[in-house]
Amino acid sequence: MLSTTNKLVKKYSEFFQSPNFNIECAKGWNDILENMFKEFIKENIKLRISQIKEKYGSLRVYIEFPGSIEDYSKAEKIIHKAESDSFKTCELCGKEAKVQNIKGWYSCICLKCRMIEKLKGN
Repeated sequence: MLSTTNKLVKKYSEFFQSPNFNIECAKGWNDILENMFKEFIKENIKLRISQIKEKYGSLRVYIEFPGSIEDYSKAEKIIHKAESDSFKTCELCGKEAKVQNIKGWYSCICLKCRMIEKLKGN
């Protein structure tokens, strides 16, 4: 069975060089990523995603872009919105959250998920 992030790679395969691309973040940001891909399609922006990951508690999206400067500017605005939205969205469940320093690691996690992680010993 495909993970929810792998389903996004399959659904939006035109943005990836490989069907084995690995999105390096938890499922809580899937809606943010889905909205980003829909905006790329709506704006008819052709690009390749080179990496999607979590860094310092927020989403990072890196692209390879063969298009025009105008399309690059549109793509950057769409990516900036996705990255900004991740600062206030729990990376585990998708609910409202804030970035916190947890044992030296920055994570954007809601109170409920934080409590569950504490119970697991994380």
